Amino acid sequence: MAKYEFKVGDRVRFKEWDEMVKEFGKDANSCHIKLSVPSPFFTAGMKHLCGTYATLKGFTIGGRVHLSDMTAKGDTEWSYHVDMLKPASTKKRIVDEPKKTKPAITYPTITAHLIEGNKTTVMLSDGRIGEVTCYYKDTFDPAVGVAEAYKKALGATKKEDKPVIPHPKFEVGKKYVAGISSCESNKGDIITIVRIKWIFTYYHPKGGYYECKANNGHVFAVNSVFADNLAPYTEPEVKEVKREAKVGEWVKVIRSGEIKQIERECPYEISGCMVTTDGEHLVTSERYVVLEGYKPEMSINLSF
Repeated sequence: MAKYEFKVGDRVRFKEWDEMVKEFGKDANSCHIKLSVPSPFFTAGMKHLCGTYATLKGFTIGGRVHLSDMTAKGDTEWSYHVDMLKPASTKKRIVDEPKKTKPAITYPTITAHLIEGNKTTVMLSDGRIGEVTCYYKDTFDPAVGVAEAYKKALGATKKEDKPVIPHPKFEVGKKYVAGISSCESNKGDIITIVRIKWIFTYYHPKGGYYECKANNGHVFAVNSVFADNLAPYTEPEVKEVKREAKVGEWVKVIRSGEIKQIERECPYEISGCMVTTDGEHLVTSERYVVLEGYKPEMSINLSF
């Protein structure tokens, strides 16, 4: 099979003798180079063709070719095959290089707009918001207002780069206790605010509202009844007390620093031996301290 793909009109070059010997090897019964079957031999009498140029005029059967415009001096009446040839230039032609196309530029669309007096606000499909106010001496034109607000939004910070929107009552990362049950949260649940954002909509009398999202997936408006019944959560103080533990209490094992819960008393050991939920026997209270006020969902740093 030919190493290169040629077409009629290509300028080609004969391979060097040593190059073909390395590629095909010599015939065992002669000093000729036997090309791939059913190619002819490249004989010692053809050595003067090596390194010379020609134009590929046409193809015949079995990979044989007709050549013209040969630069070789001497006998050129031979049978030629594509295995003897390689491109005249190995440099990649510019026409063969794939054309580089610039990526298409896409712009966000306007998903909502609000006109209040001479003030125009728009929200884009990527979450950016633009707001402009018409100068009081100019004549207000809604179309111009929307166009200018759109330009303003394009220059604004992208949604994902915006800082956390401040709110006087709630703060991202803070914990709150639910005072009533609603949707995904029940009364008494401890939730953490993970997102606060402004929802723009011209259906709202103020043009939008603040929306909070909790760590349990509960999404609610800050002016909702559920939000009104949220109270800041304060982590209870955990005390390390040196005494005998009771069933159900949490203790910290002094040797390992692990926090474990007492499951039961051990009836087979001496008095005071307690068994944790993972089966460890704490023979005496000298091996642990009781964690008063501790709950398993708490993340605390206890000292030894």
